[in-house]
Amino acid sequence: MKPQKKAIPAKVHIPNDPATGRWFVYYSFRNPATDKLERFKAYEGFSELKSYEERQAHGKKLVQKINRKLRNGWSPFQDGQHAIYEDVIGYFGKKRGSL
Repeated sequence: MKPQKKAIPAKVHIPNDPATGRWFVYYSFRNPATDKLERFKAYEGFSELKSYEERQAHGKKLVQKINRKLRNGWSPFQDGQHAIYEDVIGYFGKKRGSL
């Protein structure tokens, strides 16, 4: 049996039109409840930057930060942004302002 990947490292998504398109960093991580890889996107910080070079540098830093966390055993399912229920009710993203 082939070993399954736990995560796919982060990469920068550069839109077709870098000046007006939405930049983000994406990565995948295996959901322990479903055993399937799920994609995550990080948009923070890109909209404040104006030039291609600034956005590219920010993306590179964000990729390094996320990949370092992944290498150190971090899971996006354990950081309080997501909840996994033992009885496999399901996976739900935490909404702002919710309890």
